[in-house]
Amino acid sequence: MFNEIKPKTYNDAVRLARCHELRKYVPAISEDELEKIFWFLSRDKGNSIIIADSTLSYNWPNGKTSEAVPVNTNGGISFTALKVSTTLFTAGTINANLGGDGFVASNNNNNNNG
Repeated sequence: MFNEIKPKTYNDAVRLARCHELRKYVPAISEDELEKIFWFLSRDKGNSIIIADSTLSYNWPNGKTSEAVPVNTNGGISFTALKVSTTLFTAGTINANLGGDGFVASNNNNNNNG
């Protein structure tokens, strides 16, 4: 379970903090999904998740993206899109005309700890 994860390294602590921050934006996200996010981010420094249009996708550095997982984004801090990795947590938008994941950051909340 997510609430039983104990960080063993600095990067584990950062990933755990990212997951807790994510809960402010998506309070209805399940413990199971948070645990999946934590372990997914720990597998590769380039891994990230994006939440937009009430869907969550897991993104690998090679450009591969998982099938969208529905998430309830009601009740949290308002956002258009979020991108979370070990090295950043930022709000933005999705532009389908861009290559890669199409994410465009709209603030300077890049916490480059990693």
